[in-house]
Amino acid sequence: MTISPCPPESSLVLWNEGLLSEDIADEIAAHIDECPACEKRLTLVALVRQSSVGQTGFHSERECDNLVKSLTQTLPAPISFE
Repeated sequence: MTISPCPPESSLVLWNEGLLSEDIADEIAAHIDECPACEKRLTLVALVRQSSVGQTGFHSERECDNLVKSLTQTLPAPISFE
């Protein structure tokens, strides 16, 4: 049984941190397995949470640059309508 529509970001954060009940965690895991958009969102959540930004904010410009670089590599290229 999958969750429809996609779970909110707050649920992905809780799932990523292992803070949900087993039933809800299983439902979100099944949804993520079937939903490329949520898989991408989870990757972004994990990147931000792994950086200190998720806890305390940036400590240096370099730290900000590193996160931007990681996100840029993770996100799809912009769509051109030309």
